[in-house]
Formats: sequence, structure tokens, C-alpha cells
Amino acid sequence: MPARPDWTVLALTGGVAALLLTPLCGLWFSCGCDWPWAGLYVHCNALRAGAPEPHCPWCVYPLVAVAAIGFAAFIALLAVMAACALQADRSAAMLLAWGSGIAAFTLALAFTGWITAILTDHPSFLGMHLS
Repeated sequence: MPARPDWTVLALTGGVAALLLTPLCGLWFSCGCDWPWAGLYVHCNALRAGAPEPHCPWCVYPLVAVAAIGFAAFIALLAVMAACALQADRSAAMLLAWGSGIAAFTLALAFTGWITAILTDHPSFLGMHLS
């Protein structure tokens, strides 16, 4: 019988995803967002007066950020559920589910970040010039 995801795996996946969110934002948009212990969004160029443009599109357009993060979280949930459904061994399923959820979240967030950069005319993504 396939294993069902439990709250522990979902909570761990969500926690790691939340931890990765701002450093990935800083990496993709070169905006200054960083790890929680390094200031989180305090150094984001959209929040600093006189900071050079282009500003972080997820801070400038928070509804776009919510949609992007929501989509990535939904994809991560689907990955966790699929990984658990494919495994009969509970311990292997939970480890695979956690890894699948983090990978799916990161990839889906990268995709939505790239789309955000294109739709908001942000000139670069991951250091690559888009315009």
C-alpha cells in the first residue's frame, strides 16, 4: 500500500522552502535579499531609498510574488504526494517525498521567477540578460 505524506514531511518541506525563498530571490534578481540570519529582505534594493534600479520585482509587485510562491508551493505539494504514492516503504517514501518537494519548489519558483522577470521587464535573471 502506498505511503501517505504525513504532517512532518509537509512541515519540513514547507520550512525548508520558506528558508530558501529569500536567498533564491536575491540570487535570481540580484536584489540583495538573503538568508534569514543575514538580514532576509532588509538589504533588498526595492526597500532601500536611492538604491539603483532595477528593483526586485517580487518586492515591487507583491501580488505577483504571492502568486509565484503559491504556485511553487502547490507544485511542491503535488511532488510530495506523488513521491509518497509511488513508494510502499514508508521511510523511503518520506525521504523521497521531502527531497522531491524541495526540488519541485525550487524548480517551480525558478520558472515563476523567470516569468516574473519577463513580464515585469526586469533586465536579468540569474545574471543572464533578458533584454
